[in-house]
Amino acid sequence: MAQEWDWLVQNKQWVFSGAGITVLAVGWYVIRKLFSGKEKFSQFNINVAPNISPVFSPTQTNNQTAPARDRAEQSGTDPVPDIKAVTYKAAFAQGIGEGKSCFIMSFRNDGWADATNVIAHIGYISSSGYKMLVDYGGWIEHMPVMNIARGHTRSLIIAVTDAGKNFAVTDIGPATNYTQFRLMEVGEIATGEWKIIVTLSADKFRRDYAFDLTVGQNGSLLCNPEGTVKILQKQNPPEADETAEPNVGSLRPEIATVFYNERSDVWSRGSGDGSISAALLPFSNEARPLRKTAPVRGIRARQTYYRQDDVDEFKRVDSGCWAGEAYRYADLEVGDIAYLIAAIRTNGQAGIIINPRHSVARYSEDHTVVEPLPAGKYEIKVDLTAGDQGEYAETYWFQLDIWEQFKITRVNQRPAFMG
Repeated sequence: MAQEWDWLVQNKQWVFSGAGITVLAVGWYVIRKLFSGKEKFSQFNINVAPNISPVFSPTQTNNQTAPARDRAEQSGTDPVPDIKAVTYKAAFAQGIGEGKSCFIMSFRNDGWADATNVIAHIGYISSSGYKMLVDYGGWIEHMPVMNIARGHTRSLIIAVTDAGKNFAVTDIGPATNYTQFRLMEVGEIATGEWKIIVTLSADKFRRDYAFDLTVGQNGSLLCNPEGTVKILQKQNPPEADETAEPNVGSLRPEIATVFYNERSDVWSRGSGDGSISAALLPFSNEARPLRKTAPVRGIRARQTYYRQDDVDEFKRVDSGCWAGEAYRYADLEVGDIAYLIAAIRTNGQAGIIINPRHSVARYSEDHTVVEPLPAGKYEIKVDLTAGDQGEYAETYWFQLDIWEQFKITRVNQRPAFMG
């Protein structure tokens, strides 16, 4: 006891200071709680210096590095979808119907929430002022309720291509309470320049997307965000290409009429007395922006006919007949269109016209000839050549049906390098 008293005398200044009293009080409190047995351990709690608490500055929180979704939750706002158009170029998807394809535009949800109950409205306006409206755009991923989950992509049908023509289509499912599942044509998207406004509406989301659409004479489609082409040309003016090359392409085949002039031995496109039905294959030599286009003179056509159920050729015509041309060749100046006669039909019979004439000296000897073509379905390979050494050469394929009526369709618009 004397030792304890000596220690207290030596340390009296510290003991009776604020720090000493606090430590002794805390020690006494702990001893009482440990030996009292009146409270459970789970209720044990010590609060030393209750007037001191941690201080956190708002600038030291994790809000600066937290993901956007976390920041939205911390700020009390709900995460929302963010749908962006990611595909503007031609992307054709099969499966719309026999002989049809479609031009699609893809949209991706980059937001922090799913886009639910998405509805697409599409407005079309041509450079001439013609307007069309699609109330319910059709989706490739067709389903009663269209949702675009976070990070997912869905494809909207902008046009359906049928026999070389493009059509705006609407989904009749919503209007019929999904008792019918099909696309219905609204109108043709004809050759020329168009503006398209796509409006996507969903839960907690709505946005308009504007695009420039160019439809070529051969049915091709090129789509870009509105103003993109002009902006790029202004920022990076393209240099003109001084190399002149032909730009020949196949236009949509036609079932038209031709007539024969017996005196000149020329088959021409047109109607009137003596005209008969014909399957015509038009080819054009189109000009290209900022590039020189070369004419093609003396172009000849070799036509090879294959039966659909036979890989061997049925008939080959080495000198095809061009409508309105006296000789076996035609000229394609820039912007011109030449019509190759694939077949004719008269008195219920089909035939192929052969024109072997190649010079004025043999004009009266080399007559055009019509050879019979039995009813059936054929594939036609057309080889176009020009130049003394074959400087120009391209190949195209077509399908020809000869039954009660003619039907001619194009397999490829641009050259297909096939054997």
